[in-house]
Amino acid sequence: MSTKVMTCVCFAAVLSGGIFLAGTAITGTANEWMISVDEQVNGTPGNGLTTFICLKPGFDRLPEKVTGPQCAGQSFQRTPDRLSWTLSCGGLSGEGQLTFSGDGKTMQGDVRVVKGGQTITRHIEGDIEDQCSM
Repeated sequence: MSTKVMTCVCFAAVLSGGIFLAGTAITGTANEWMISVDEQVNGTPGNGLTTFICLKPGFDRLPEKVTGPQCAGQSFQRTPDRLSWTLSCGGLSGEGQLTFSGDGKTMQGDVRVVKGGQTITRHIEGDIEDQCSM
């Protein structure tokens, strides 16, 4: 039997008066996502991360441990099939984008951040494993 550490970060996107997710029948309860992150710094493989996070359907942002550095007041944009963001603050600049499958149960994308002459890239993949018990 394996043990997993679960971080519960719940966000809901209320857009146009309702919660949405790309053509999915997933209910309004939080879903447990397994998210894997592969990081490179200036092209050299760095730390990898696999984490379990509870997110509500239609979430409109991800925690920093997944996306990498974030800025105060940073804006994320969500459409039914995409989550994107840019950042620029304190010597950081960059952007990220995740694309969701048609049923909203998987996602993948990339983040690129430049900080102090270093380019940090992250490839993110995630899929819904289960519903969260909150």
